[in-house]
Amino acid sequence: MTACYDRLEAIAILSLRWSIFYVGSAVFCVLLAEYGSRDAFQLARGIPIALLIAAVGIGAGLASSVAGRLRVVGLMLLLAGGIVLESNFAAGVVICTAAQACYASSLWPVFTRPLRLAPWLAGALCINAAIMAFVIPGIDPGLRPVILLYALVETIVLAATLSAWQADPRSPATLRMLIGVLLFVLSDCLLAIDRWYMQLASPQLWVQTTYFAAQFLIASSIPLLVGRGHSHVPP
Repeated sequence: MTACYDRLEAIAILSLRWSIFYVGSAVFCVLLAEYGSRDAFQLARGIPIALLIAAVGIGAGLASSVAGRLRVVGLMLLLAGGIVLESNFAAGVVICTAAQACYASSLWPVFTRPLRLAPWLAGALCINAAIMAFVIPGIDPGLRPVILLYALVETIVLAATLSAWQADPRSPATLRMLIGVLLFVLSDCLLAIDRWYMQLASPQLWVQTTYFAAQFLIASSIPLLVGRGHSHVPP
């Protein structure tokens, strides 16, 4: 028991140190996105996520549950997708869709309770459909299937996270995951509206701020899964 507490304390200290580096690099990237050159932002955008991967991998990712390891893989895929997006947008979206699928898989027990999941999924699909109705006319027809698939998988992630939170609202890991996913969805909505519907004021400031905050919260849920078995979602 003492060894377990010592390990968790070491993880907490390590995570705090990496968090400081992450926040600093994320703020730097947000400022670059809004006020700097596009090329400079593209070079720097992967640094915060790489720091998160290093933090959870060294600190808790490998020692965590299957759910935690799936979220680590999701972060890795997001890092790769962000790099690929600039040169091949469709391929980058496909990689980011795989990242979202990893996040959804980390919540797999909720899919064994379809009656609990169904209301959240129906509500999330309605919201998604309303947003897509505005942005889909502006999307190139060749990209629409890829974007729609990404939106569908992200909607499933949102519904699954809400269902997991309903099952265990006092779980710190679930709460961080929920807030992170909500911010991730908000970031994607702002990006889609600005890119395909109407130009927003200071779009990169809001898109990147919500994106980096989302990934930080999702990653910070991983150390809380250490010693929780295969999942933190109750039946």
